[in-house]
Amino acid sequence: MQIPRPLAVAVVSLLAFAARAEEPRPPLPRWAPSIEAGLADAKARGQAFMVALNMDNEAGNQRMLDEVYTSEEFRAASQKCVVAVASLFQHRLLPDAKSGARVCERFGSVTCEQHRAIEDVVRRQWLGRGPKDDVESPRHIFVAPNGKILFQRVWTIEKEDLAALMLRASELCTPERLERWDTLEGRLERAIDPIASVREIALGELIASDDPAVDGKLKETLKSVKDPRIVGSVLAAFAAAGTPERRAIAHDGLTHKDPVVRTMVIHAMGRSGAADHLPLLLARAGKEKETAPRASLYRALGVLGKDDEAAAKAVRKGLGDSDETARANAFAAAAPWAAEKAVKSAARKVLVEGGSQEIRGIAVWLLGLSGDAGLVKTLEEYKSSIGRWDWKLTRAVDAAIAKLSGKDVPNYETYAAWLVQDPALSIAR
Repeated sequence: MQIPRPLAVAVVSLLAFAARAEEPRPPLPRWAPSIEAGLADAKARGQAFMVALNMDNEAGNQRMLDEVYTSEEFRAASQKCVVAVASLFQHRLLPDAKSGARVCERFGSVTCEQHRAIEDVVRRQWLGRGPKDDVESPRHIFVAPNGKILFQRVWTIEKEDLAALMLRASELCTPERLERWDTLEGRLERAIDPIASVREIALGELIASDDPAVDGKLKETLKSVKDPRIVGSVLAAFAAAGTPERRAIAHDGLTHKDPVVRTMVIHAMGRSGAADHLPLLLARAGKEKETAPRASLYRALGVLGKDDEAAAKAVRKGLGDSDETARANAFAAAAPWAAEKAVKSAARKVLVEGGSQEIRGIAVWLLGLSGDAGLVKTLEEYKSSIGRWDWKLTRAVDAAIAKLSGKDVPNYETYAAWLVQDPALSIAR
């Protein structure tokens, strides 16, 4: 009997999946059993100490465990950087392949008591969070042998990028660098570091000093920098400075020749909440030709201009942008005006005409904010047309229907970041 080809393919795929599921997981690194042991090892080896904060039952954290911490790149980097894992969850204990001691099934080499104790130190002492507070993870915290936190990176990260951070952290742990870490020279040096996480902390400290002399030195330092991501980081840092005069330094980035710089600066201006940025962003709205800065511009106008008719007009126009990425960000930015007839019409048009999952998902999300209960039937009918594998869009529709039906949908407003990412966020990292 000949098996029909579609069924045969399905059977083969299922068997391959089952075979993969039975394959043993590649080995994890040997984790430090405690903060104290990790710092002592880092001091003896002249390396940095990294703590990986991980949680159960979340896809990003699981991917870090399955694909990153088991990779050759991570294991190689762990020879140059001491590593520990932190988790508040309890798991089964199994015999360790090397020592025979009973260790955590999820992480190996350490017990649940040990990784829970590390999590407690990270939560309370390093992050200042309480036992019931949310802590964003996956998170990687890099620490000098003397216990000083160097920098950290939140959310998922590719294995090559994490390995690069681990190596860079250890490079920063020379006695000379650590000695001048908290000096002006040390901060200026790190403000143009190739690693964004390193730059971020140094720039924050420099901007917080509120010293014109420091501002001058920081601008002077930029003259020798060619990497647009570094230039963008420095100019963007001024967007949240304490005075209009200092914030105006960021405005130089609005007309920079490189779109990466413009994107980073526009994004920072929007996040700053400073109203004096709005006129300059509005002036730029009709001139920006590149996709990434234009997309970030819509997002910034949606934040700073939620009570401004000129900003509303610019965002409404963006709902018809010819570039789908820029257009999707305009829909994300249009939340303050979601109840307007023109905005609802633009979103419904997307449902009829189609497009990428991104543009359809954000259009559905925007309709969910409209307060128009009459759209529930429209969304229910639309849901029936969604492909079975289009789970992200299905979740967006379900959430929008619940919202319009008067149900409590926790964090609904933040769904936009999940559905459509501001291009500046991928550039900054």
